[in-house]
Amino acid sequence: MRVGYSEFSFGYAFTENLVRWSSGAPTSAPHFPNLVDEGSRGYDVRIDRGGYPLFLQYKLPEKLTRSTAVEIRKFGLPGIYTPFFRMPLMRKDSSEQHRLLVDLESRWPGGVFYAAPCMWDESEFNQAYVSVGVHQRSVLFSPVEIGYLPDSEQHSVAYRPDLDYAWFCSNAREIRAFEIETISEALEGSLNELRFRELLPVLVEIRRSITSISPWDLRGTEERARERVWEISAVQERTHLDGKADEVAMELRVVREIARVGLGVDLLIVQPRS
Repeated sequence: MRVGYSEFSFGYAFTENLVRWSSGAPTSAPHFPNLVDEGSRGYDVRIDRGGYPLFLQYKLPEKLTRSTAVEIRKFGLPGIYTPFFRMPLMRKDSSEQHRLLVDLESRWPGGVFYAAPCMWDESEFNQAYVSVGVHQRSVLFSPVEIGYLPDSEQHSVAYRPDLDYAWFCSNAREIRAFEIETISEALEGSLNELRFRELLPVLVEIRRSITSISPWDLRGTEERARERVWEISAVQERTHLDGKADEVAMELRVVREIARVGLGVDLLIVQPRS
């Protein structure tokens, strides 16, 4: 059964709510700049601070309402009863998406996740969005914890909103279900590492990481992204920035586009607040 809202709507609402939530967070919380809106300025970020990437692959689940579902009838998964959610993974023989996410997370530990909603229908989704809570009524799964897919069969993750764990199927193996607050706290610790103190070198490292594992030749994508950034900058009223800030702004937009095209993920940069 469908949940009544689209994957695109969920991804946008999750990111937008996350940005609005973090901007009002305590001063010790990390900042998540909005890199999704193409109309926003590329330098919507605290240029003078470092950062750590957060890669999100948004997934829309099915809502299961019958006890004949294989997760209950065949596996009898503890904690799983109707209704529950089933998040499908891309089949191994049709897409390299999951393998790429596992490889990416091995390079950026704690920064790559599947994000799936815990809102049963459109009404709950709308209520969560209005209350700036879509990101808090969602769950995140680590691709590395799921592991490489063993075959080309259909695999999925079964979960419920009231559990801090989920089940990878068809192997019926327990994995952790993360909340965004937990992720936020963990990423905050990464920001103290010396190599994440300056943002520009981090962005260059992210770009190289994505380029090295992507199945696509991203040179053309990078060139087009840089051209588009300049075009947008030319028609927008820009706040004056120094040369280094402009360089970081350019790299932010380019890296975000490369992540979207090369790996199909949304990229945000986690930064410490002032």
